[in-house]
Order: sequence, then structure tokens, then C-alpha cells
Amino acid sequence: MERRLLGIGWSELGMWDVWDGWDRRLIRFRQFLQNPTLTKFCRFENRMPGLIIKALKLFAMPDFKYGELTEKIIGAAFRVHNSLGNGFQEVIYQRALEIEFRNMGLDYAREFEMAIFYLNQQIGTRRVDFLVHDKISIELKAIIKIEDVHLAQAMNYLEAYNLEIGLLINFGSKRMEFHRFSNKKFNPNLIKPLTSSNSSKPPNL
Repeated sequence: MERRLLGIGWSELGMWDVWDGWDRRLIRFRQFLQNPTLTKFCRFENRMPGLIIKALKLFAMPDFKYGELTEKIIGAAFRVHNSLGNGFQEVIYQRALEIEFRNMGLDYAREFEMAIFYLNQQIGTRRVDFLVHDKISIELKAIIKIEDVHLAQAMNYLEAYNLEIGLLINFGSKRMEFHRFSNKKFNPNLIKPLTSSNSSKPPNL
């Protein structure tokens, strides 16, 4: 049964099972506050506890790095999952997500050959599903459930790539899952000799 808030469904506001993820709360609350249907709440505001109002305003702020860009990426992933559902191979979702990125005008590279570093020295390469704006790596999965090993693996990849922000997106579950990672070991002074494959840059960039 769909959960309702003052007669407005969570799905109508785009708030799909996000209570278990801090970053997802920030993203969805921001969109929630910008949604026109929120005007229905205005007449109830004086009856809401002050702490809740303050919390909503806090959640609406883009507190994390590249927040607007990650919000666009996650929104695109949700559109893909809402359209295709689960059950397809990973490459199907990858192709669909590429179409979304292209339509949005994002600067991205698909199947990007990333340099892997150890002690600031390159020791090999590995392909990441997407690299967006040379800032955010995206790893895709199409499995029933994300396990701890997948989270650890995604974090290890991010550190090995020497990128600051990464996303792990799973299309295989009934409800799309995503996780955002921040690399505390990121070294901005390290030059990354990266080789692109299947890259796309909008004509106006």
C-alpha cells in the first residue's frame, strides 16, 4: 500500500524508499521542497513542529560535493529503472543510461579506461562503466541485492582511481538502489593518465 502524507503519495513526490540513505534523503528532500505539490503543505506549516521545519530546510541544502551533478545522474538512473524495471542484463541499463546522459547534455565517457594507482604510482588500468565530467565514477550492477562486498569493492575502486566521488547504482532489485562514496584518500595533485573510450561531449561544451 502506498504511503500517504496529507493526501499526497510519496511516489507522486518522487520519494521512493529513501529513508535508509543519508545522501538520498538530501537529494530527494531537496526535490521534495521544490515540488509544486508542496504548496499543499503551506497551510499546515504553523501546526508542524519547529524542528521538523528546520530539518526540512537543512535537508534541502546541497551539502555534499558535486551535489547537483550527482542529483542529475541519480534522477536519470531512476527514469531508466522506472521505464525498464528490473531483470535485464547490466549492459541494457548501461545503454539506456547513456541515452539519458546524452539527452541531458552531460559530458561523460562510457567504459572509461581508468588508471589504477598504488602509492601514487600507476600499476594498471580498469574500465569504469561511466565517468561523468571527469569527476564522478559510476559503477552499475544488475543484481538482486547489493551486499557489503560490493560496497567495499566500489570504495576500493574509487581509491585506486584517485577520484573523489563515486556512485554505485543497482538496477537489479525491485526498487533501484544507489550509494554515494567519498574518497578521503583523494590526492588532487596526482596527475591521472586516463584513456577514454566511447566518450561523448555535448557540442556546446
